[in-house]
Amino acid sequence: MSPYTRGALFLIRLIASGLIVLGITLLGSYFFFMVSGKKAEGGALGFILKLLPLLAGALLWIKSHAIAQKLTEDFDE
Repeated sequence: MSPYTRGALFLIRLIASGLIVLGITLLGSYFFFMVSGKKAEGGALGFILKLLPLLAGALLWIKSHAIAQKLTEDFDE
């Protein structure tokens, strides 16, 4: 694996990790708010919007190797 691909892979996985942590934090605060007995605003739409960063981060993590190779295929020459 070339150093450019490793660098791109690191950066993509760092961004994906940040999205996953953000999604877990948002969902955790939502669930703690619900457990405390208070009514959460937004309903199902609010839950889906809080779930999006987690799903985007997971998808980005899964596809990170292919994205890194695609980004660096010109530098390998």
